[in-house]
Amino acid sequence: MIWHCVIPVKAVGKGRPRVTKSGNAFTPVKTRLVSNQIKYWLLANKPKRIFDGALEVSIEFWFIKPKSAPKKRYYPTVKPDLDNCDKLVLDCCNKIIWNDDAQIVDLYSQKRYGIENQIVVKVREL
Repeated sequence: MIWHCVIPVKAVGKGRPRVTKSGNAFTPVKTRLVSNQIKYWLLANKPKRIFDGALEVSIEFWFIKPKSAPKKRYYPTVKPDLDNCDKLVLDCCNKIIWNDDAQIVDLYSQKRYGIENQIVVKVREL
């Protein structure tokens, strides 16, 4: 089975949990907001059944190129870090697209400049 989804959201890296003086941990607001947007689009486009086997996942993060970026810069080599973006999307997919992200055996991800901010997720059951 193959599934894909285009999420019209600007990617951010998964923020580290913060701890208050009283010892309570919380997720940063920016991470929580983007996570909720991603989950909304995943739920709206979820597959007919949750994937339960070994998976190959491809994630493309598309960013609008800022006008201040040099013309010769072809790839977004600035924050957010690719691995932190991956973590956020993969965690959002748990229990919606697959049972747990431990099922992923092949992961391909890339950051690119494009005409709009979006995340493209493709999943293939092996």
